[in-house]
Amino acid sequence: MKQLSNEDRREFSRFPMDLQIDIVGVDHAGESYEESSYLKDISGGGAKFTTRCADQYEPGKRLVITIFLPGIRDVWARMKGEATVVRIERHDAEDGRGTKADIALCFNSRLQLIRE
Repeated sequence: MKQLSNEDRREFSRFPMDLQIDIVGVDHAGESYEESSYLKDISGGGAKFTTRCADQYEPGKRLVITIFLPGIRDVWARMKGEATVVRIERHDAEDGRGTKADIALCFNSRLQLIRE
């Protein structure tokens, strides 16, 4: 039986993207935290970003995310919604500023577009 690749199993294609993402979550002690990072890629169903705070994340963790869109003709926009961590891809080396990891998210519902 032929094994399907990750791309073949995906409902949506992924696109490389370098947009700012703000993440709000609750740590293991029950304290709220915020982190800013940049997307690696995005699709209709989820996104991936890089963090240096890998220990704050685990599969199944629910987050509130805000993705900032580039400004167009003096209109600034962002997409906001809830997402769930589905995968953590840890990098091999620590560089003194924390362990780097890619965090893969699944959007829980459509993201809300907010324009200013």
